[in-house]
Amino acid sequence: MLKKITALFMSFMILSSLNSISIFAATDEQLSKIALLEEYNAELSSLIDECKSKGFATDYEELNCFIIEKYIKYIKEDIEYGDETRVDYTIGCLEKLYTETKELLTAYKNEEKIPKDVVRYKLSGETADKNTVYGSVISNGEVKQSPIFKIGYVGYNDVRAELKNFKTYGANVASYSLSMRDVIKPPGFIAGFSEYINSTARTIEFSQTGEFATEGEKGLKLVAKQGSSYDYIYQNVVLEPNTTYEFGADAQSDKTYCAFITVRRTEATGAKIDISKKEKTSYKKEFTTGASDGAFQIRIGASAATDGTYIDNLYLRKKDSTENILLNPSFERLIKPYNDEYGVDYEILNDFVAFLKEAEQNDIAVSAIVNLHEYPKFILNKYPDLVKKFSTYVPYNITDETLRAPIGVFLNCAADAAKNEKALTGICLLNEPEYDTRIDESYYNNYWYEYIKNKHKTIENANKIYGTSFSDFNEITMPSGSQDGAVFYDWKLFNEQIFADYVSFLRNKVKEVSDIPVFFKTMVSNGYRDNSGFVENTDTMLETYAQLSDAFGCDAYATYTKKQPLIGKMMQYDLMRSIKDMPIVNAEDHVISDCSTDFSAVNADHIASDMWQGVIHGRSDTVVWCLGKSFVNTHYKYNSVGTRPDVISEIGKTALDVMRLADKLNALKNRPYDVAVLYSDASRAYNNAYLNALYDAYCAFTYSGKKVRFVTENQLKDGSAALSDYPLLAVVSAKNVFDSTFDKISDYASNGGNILIFDDASLKYNEYNNLEASRENEISAFKNTDIYAVSYNGFDMTSDISEIIYSKVGNLFQDSIVVKDSETENYLPVAYDVVNYNGKTLINLCNYSFENVTADVTSGGEKIENMTDLISGDTVNGSIVLKPYEPVLLSTDSIKAGIFELYDENGIVDNAAKPGKYSAKVNVKNDMLNKDFEAIFILALYNEDKSISKIEKITKNIRSGDTEEFLIENIDVQNNQTLKMFLWNNFELLNPVKLINQQ
Repeated sequence: MLKKITALFMSFMILSSLNSISIFAATDEQLSKIALLEEYNAELSSLIDECKSKGFATDYEELNCFIIEKYIKYIKEDIEYGDETRVDYTIGCLEKLYTETKELLTAYKNEEKIPKDVVRYKLSGETADKNTVYGSVISNGEVKQSPIFKIGYVGYNDVRAELKNFKTYGANVASYSLSMRDVIKPPGFIAGFSEYINSTARTIEFSQTGEFATEGEKGLKLVAKQGSSYDYIYQNVVLEPNTTYEFGADAQSDKTYCAFITVRRTEATGAKIDISKKEKTSYKKEFTTGASDGAFQIRIGASAATDGTYIDNLYLRKKDSTENILLNPSFERLIKPYNDEYGVDYEILNDFVAFLKEAEQNDIAVSAIVNLHEYPKFILNKYPDLVKKFSTYVPYNITDETLRAPIGVFLNCAADAAKNEKALTGICLLNEPEYDTRIDESYYNNYWYEYIKNKHKTIENANKIYGTSFSDFNEITMPSGSQDGAVFYDWKLFNEQIFADYVSFLRNKVKEVSDIPVFFKTMVSNGYRDNSGFVENTDTMLETYAQLSDAFGCDAYATYTKKQPLIGKMMQYDLMRSIKDMPIVNAEDHVISDCSTDFSAVNADHIASDMWQGVIHGRSDTVVWCLGKSFVNTHYKYNSVGTRPDVISEIGKTALDVMRLADKLNALKNRPYDVAVLYSDASRAYNNAYLNALYDAYCAFTYSGKKVRFVTENQLKDGSAALSDYPLLAVVSAKNVFDSTFDKISDYASNGGNILIFDDASLKYNEYNNLEASRENEISAFKNTDIYAVSYNGFDMTSDISEIIYSKVGNLFQDSIVVKDSETENYLPVAYDVVNYNGKTLINLCNYSFENVTADVTSGGEKIENMTDLISGDTVNGSIVLKPYEPVLLSTDSIKAGIFELYDENGIVDNAAKPGKYSAKVNVKNDMLNKDFEAIFILALYNEDKSISKIEKITKNIRSGDTEEFLIENIDVQNNQTLKMFLWNNFELLNPVKLINQQ
């Protein structure tokens, strides 16, 4: 969903007068409220100063104060430019923020409430341990190491304009977009300027000339067959708000009014110069930026046909200043040849580095993306046979070495320029990767024939697998769709192999010069999407992306406005970290539908929940789409998060909460998996409802407090995942599986594993959709296996499997802490996670419905009293009303275990090296306030076949504040037996505390 950097200016024509604006009359009530808000903000600033003088941290309140100040200007701008829809909404948001902030600051000042601690990200060298990134933070003036979770914004030049304010926003990461067409340019092109040509047939040319020069020796020549608003050269600049600028140039033309120079931020703000005279003229114009202005673009283009318009001495500067802020304004510097075909614009790369240095100065990390889909047109024009729309973002043949070469140069140069910059934490190499080799069969047919021939060896083998009667491999054309069955499945794998080679090439080009982390921004279809993007999105290549990435990148979305379930987005994160346990970067986090006119307050809560829950489900970094503003109601920045003060406030406060509670969130994120769910790409190829079926199962497990690990067929095949690690395996609509998958599941069943199978056709067919008759008898013999028939309707599994899962979970897991409906005692649409951390039990809850629910948080069937919500600071007793999409992180005291000791007749031992008699001891302390608890110490002795040989346990009631010793003696351990020790504390199982393998 990444839009071109110039897309901000694509949805409108250049106006003949940028001052012709629609203005609506603000009501007296609106004007009065605006005036009051300005007074209110001065009042808040005074209260902040008072609180800070007492040593109180006021970062949360300063964020709101900043928002009020900023969005008062936005209200005035909306009135000025005629956007009536946002005015009352924004006023209401700011009034609410004022009331909330004043109450808090007054409570701090009167010492009735303690401000939240503030932990700030400090840019430093970061390290990754599996999915957790560690780095430096500063708290109370002390720098320390901590898990790092970054939250920030996408917004192109708008981000650059706001970079100095990112800390106030609560943000700690920014996105930067580097376009290939801005860097790779024809030799002799004007350095520092980029070209945008949207017309189908090129009608305009720009070149350096010695025919006209008023500054230096050269100037710019423009020749056009016709005028066009969409063909121009440009530079992006950042201007200060409420500042008067002047811009101009020397120019002459063969015709009147045939060229223009514009400086503009949106379609309604900026200024324009028409080159109106044939004689040499010095043009100059002044304009004053608006209250919220920042990101601008200066353009030069043709209004009409011209055989020669000449421009030199271009300038843009503050009024009464001599400092020109433009690159190469006299057009003296040209792109030097890299080879005969193209050159590199190092001025653009230097500007990229300047952004990184500015980010470093502000302790802001940068997640960059290189836009390879913005391939230089001047190269593509030379090779028209290779230019086809293979996908939305890959309009050229990725296999051709001629087109790959400039990509390699671009990546080499970009990585080399930025390799020593501390702020750069990663580069995204692909946006929404899609590719379809069927678009150009004339190119790929020979590759395809060779692929299937190498795979199946003989045409007889192929026919047997496909159920066909081809006489030669050349008869097997690339299939049109999934209706072509087994041939389609093979083509899917072939298509992915072609694309994987390209992905590997991109990674290698960066790694040739730098060790900057790289990733690929995939659009992974999850449970609330249909299966229609199965092929083109290449989102079944997650395991390939995992092998070639330093982090898992994605372009994920879940918006309240489209009622897209947030839990589906969490499922996406869990799927990725199940495939490879490494950091997840949401490089374009869509939290509001583009152009949405829904300003419901629940939007802000939904987004705050997204920011919070994403961390618990494995997301390390996210950049939110997007900052910036537009007055065109079809433009992607129209009503974006950047125009929503309640959303910006909630994102900022959640970002501060995440850093403040990072260690606890990290413990919740890394709690052990409870259940395994089989993930099968082959099954997905033959069942459109497969993804939604997985989603239904995922929801049921999540709402019963279980953490889901998706296990792929390849992981089972290569041994990187073991089903024996999980007490329960769910096989959901997985009809088509490899032989190796079936064998692993059969072994799991034979060893006592519990299996839930939904769809009685599951596991019975191979990856080519051929029935494996022998499997049916084996499945019927599986132990501890429940099989349920299900029904489908298109992309949906219409059978409700949740109650089956709830029942199985209740019988199989003896959970101490349970969250259920306070009246019905049924599970709720509430995700909850429980973990023991530093002597405390943490319980994270999030209501994923759009209505309030009342939940009981119980231990051993009794409500837990005196819990603290670490987000709000409130005390919670037993029952809690959970608002829609408002996370709660509860903390309660728990039982602490001292050092576990294992010993034989010779004393304490670290491990049992040989058969013998062993004893175990542990001290347990009850830290619960005014609450007695029952603790159970268990020793279990397992035989080689995993059957239990012996169990010993001690149960003691421990009074609040007391410590008890648990001692189990004389456990006789034989050869090939395993001894495990557990402590059950009425809250959770500390599992296992010691593992002893006899060899």
